[in-house]
Amino acid sequence: LPEEIASEIGKTMLIDNGLDFILVTFSAVILAAVAEEAIFRGMLQQSVEKHVDVTKGVIYSSIAWALVHGNHYMMLQIFLFGFFLGWLAWRTNSIIPTLIAHGLNNAIAILYINFSRDNEPFPIYEWNGHVSPFWLILAIGGLYYGITSIDKFYRSATASLSSDNGSGRS
Repeated sequence: LPEEIASEIGKTMLIDNGLDFILVTFSAVILAAVAEEAIFRGMLQQSVEKHVDVTKGVIYSSIAWALVHGNHYMMLQIFLFGFFLGWLAWRTNSIIPTLIAHGLNNAIAILYINFSRDNEPFPIYEWNGHVSPFWLILAIGGLYYGITSIDKFYRSATASLSSDNGSGRS
């Protein structure tokens, strides 16, 4: 992102007092997550899933979500996060987990913005101007563990429901 745009966006997320905390938390963590998940995973993705197929539903909603964010510098990251959220909504058949993941992502971004004020690096998070390899490895491991755990849980729940109905596969 160009420095002047990043600076202006960052200023709106700064927390200097209790009122700022309430407003930023409500608008960026709660309201943004609820509105975006309802639109992109709740309406767009489900509509495409119903009329076309699941894969296209996840992909199209992720592309639309990345485009609406209007940040071409981070479009790939936004698309990938949207793809994860789309998969999560499909796998759980609910947007509640995506609301939590989206809100948590926004909360982490706000924490980072507030801990790295005045262009000071955030030493726990950054390494040579980039995300620390420690955090990248931890995030990849956590993502892998989370995806496999969620997938395993919902596969076994689906299999259990199928066998209870007498239509289970072996």
